[in-house]
Amino acid sequence: MDGRLSLSVHIPSRSVLTRQADLVVVRCVEGDKGILPGHERFVGRLVPGMLRVYADGQLEESLFVLGGTLRVADNKVVVLTPLAGGREEVEAELARMEEELAQRRQDEERSDANIHRAEVALRNALVQMDVSAYSVLRRSIGDES
Repeated sequence: MDGRLSLSVHIPSRSVLTRQADLVVVRCVEGDKGILPGHERFVGRLVPGMLRVYADGQLEESLFVLGGTLRVADNKVVVLTPLAGGREEVEAELARMEEELAQRRQDEERSDANIHRAEVALRNALVQMDVSAYSVLRRSIGDES
């Protein structure tokens, strides 16, 4: 073995984990993958599952990873994922994401309602313009007779 692995796990908003490890086990599309120091370069797609970190011959840390990308090169393991953490962190992040999604839906509904109101106002204006045009025409024709 060539030393230790340098592991870092990142979500869009921050770095979740940065540490040294002797072995990292992740769940890839092809199945579980164990990464030891000296591992060949590798880029893989992760599926939702547990990332396990071993040091000194024992499991020291595990966290849930919601898919993403894994890159291994020169004893560096980098995980990019939309969501990662322990149970409490994942539940809190999921709650935050649900709240954000609900707010977006509410904003879209407001936007849709505003668009609908604008369409109705435009149709009414067009109808009034047509009526006004006929009224002007009738007045013009009526004035000539």
